[in-house]
Amino acid sequence: MSVDPAAELEARLSQVRSVVRDVHERLYFRPILDALVGSPSARLGVEEAALRLEALGFKDVTAARTALEDMTAGLSRKSRAMHHVLPLMLDWLSLTPDPDLGLAQLRIALANTPDHAALVTLLQTNPLAGERLCRLLGTSRLIGDLIDRIPEFITRLADERLIGQIRDRDEEITRLLGLLEARPDPDARIGTVRRFARRRKLRIAARDILGEADAMSTITALTDSADATITAALHVAGDGADTGLGIVAMGKWGGGELSYGSDLDLIYVAIDEAGRDRGMRYAADLSRIVSEPSRHGEAYLLDAELRPEGRKGPLVRSLDSYRRYYEDWAEPWEMLALVKARPVAGDAPLLEDFAEMVGRFVWRESLPGDFLRSIREIKARVEKERIPAGEDPDFHLKLGRGGMSDVEFLTQLLQLRHGGAIPALRIPGTVPALAGLAEHGLLPAAEAGTLIEAYLFCTRVRLRMHLQMGRPVDSLPADRYQLRSLASSLGFDRSTELREEYRRVTRRARQVFEQRFYE
Repeated sequence: MSVDPAAELEARLSQVRSVVRDVHERLYFRPILDALVGSPSARLGVEEAALRLEALGFKDVTAARTALEDMTAGLSRKSRAMHHVLPLMLDWLSLTPDPDLGLAQLRIALANTPDHAALVTLLQTNPLAGERLCRLLGTSRLIGDLIDRIPEFITRLADERLIGQIRDRDEEITRLLGLLEARPDPDARIGTVRRFARRRKLRIAARDILGEADAMSTITALTDSADATITAALHVAGDGADTGLGIVAMGKWGGGELSYGSDLDLIYVAIDEAGRDRGMRYAADLSRIVSEPSRHGEAYLLDAELRPEGRKGPLVRSLDSYRRYYEDWAEPWEMLALVKARPVAGDAPLLEDFAEMVGRFVWRESLPGDFLRSIREIKARVEKERIPAGEDPDFHLKLGRGGMSDVEFLTQLLQLRHGGAIPALRIPGTVPALAGLAEHGLLPAAEAGTLIEAYLFCTRVRLRMHLQMGRPVDSLPADRYQLRSLASSLGFDRSTELREEYRRVTRRARQVFEQRFYE
């Protein structure tokens, strides 16, 4: 019988690690738990246990004690099992960016899981699932909130294949439309659409934190989610029939660059004036399906302010109305915004006609004489006025010098300058557009690389801040604990390293911006 030395080594290493881990739990973490939950066998006093927790990164020992007592209270099978598994989970939580957040969210997740016994058994028998759960809960408030509504997701963490399983746009649309066909009840259909958006966001966020995807893959997947959700919602609004309405994505959504909390910028187009009133009804239904408060939870907020005349203009316009507006009254910033226009859902021939019409307006042989001056004035005003009070302009990922706004303004301006002659540049995404500009010799490859690096760095940090805090945030935290937690979750040893990396990539991007935007 042949012997595989490598396999024997791996088996022996796994065995030794298991023994060491067991000893570590019994000698270090078990006494902490026993002391804080008042076990008669406790070898540590409460104060000593608290000091150990503080040394491991737990700040609020009182809250930790309450959580541990709650999870181990009583004499049930679940409580006994939790008393066995919690020392190991404390170990895992101590390695996360925010152990206090992780423990608090673990307590909620266990309380809201319908089948406590099955979950506890999973954590006992599959350490990898427990370790991943602790990592997610100790990194992201958003994931904690999502798991609270979708506790069955935890079982996916035990299967390596399911972590990175994110279907692409077309697959998800086909699958979601199939689910809707099986649910004739209108309210059930709304629930299906919203649960799809929420569950997919959770899977994308988990994949993000567990290191299975880069920033570009994450924003692409989030964009695919929005595309599928809106396509399905319009299908529900029209009850499967042709609505005669077209939906065009704008802004971050149009560019394929959505974050976790992005609103969906969009415009509505109808075939003709006769179909505009009907289109208004469908647009209202779309908002009701994905945006309005509902027992099914949130999905997306829709924002149509990039339409002609903004809030003062009609929500839905006919194709001819858009054509007249863009030809006679559109301002330079609207031309810039239309670089990111991307047809998403609805009447396919209508969307093709709209894209062709917009293309004639946007992609010209030369730009109007006062166009550059107007765009530069808008950019200066954005830098001066739009950073909210209380946010640090020196570390603002979106609007700071060398941040995402600089990269987007320059990229779109270069696209407008050269897209009339080079159709390959007529693409809505910032990173693909920069790659195209470099490929056609319109931007040195090194400069394009500098801009892409800054854009993806700021994107990655912005995504992670939203996950950490559970809400959109655009500037690096001023709070030292929050900044340290953010830096840790991004792989930096110290928070100063995160700030230094931000300064490095944005300083270089700003140099490129200033040289090219004003030439």
